[in-house]
Amino acid sequence: SVGNVFTTLECQVAGTVANLIPDQGPVNQPLTGVLRLKYSIPFQQLNSLVSAHLICFKIGLDQSSIRFVSGRTMAADISPNNASDYTHIRTLRIIATAVNAIKLGAEPWLGRGNNVHTRQALSTRIDQILGALKEGGSLGFYSFDIASENIGPLMDTLLITLTLRPTHEIDKIRIDVTIQR
Repeated sequence: SVGNVFTTLECQVAGTVANLIPDQGPVNQPLTGVLRLKYSIPFQQLNSLVSAHLICFKIGLDQSSIRFVSGRTMAADISPNNASDYTHIRTLRIIATAVNAIKLGAEPWLGRGNNVHTRQALSTRIDQILGALKEGGSLGFYSFDIASENIGPLMDTLLITLTLRPTHEIDKIRIDVTIQR
């Protein structure tokens, strides 16, 4: 038996997020190992904190679990009317998963000739990787381009340009009710 283990909230959050599948956000997920909250604040204040890009928690409906209210990152807005693309942990993880899968999938082409046939084969592999992410629901859209750098010291470099649109997570559910007489 290990006994009591003490850790920081940051470690608990990191551990919980790391154990989620890449296209699952932390919203409404239980924060294991945390027994109680120090403060319970009204939803208006929670919404203000979430809008300020803070990760917040609430007591679950079962009254025994602590759950994530948001899965926001600290990514700053680009301008007052233009938010960063990386404000949600889930988005960040989907992008990282796509990039890492392409790096791993492209590895067999390292050392091969930089020619049309090689680039077409690599293109097919990248399409398979991104297609699987789209089929699995992580991506709503993707496109990519492979270009060969043929100038100066970069003659042996392929540049893969990605355009990815991750599917958005459900952050809130709004219910509108109309009562008819």
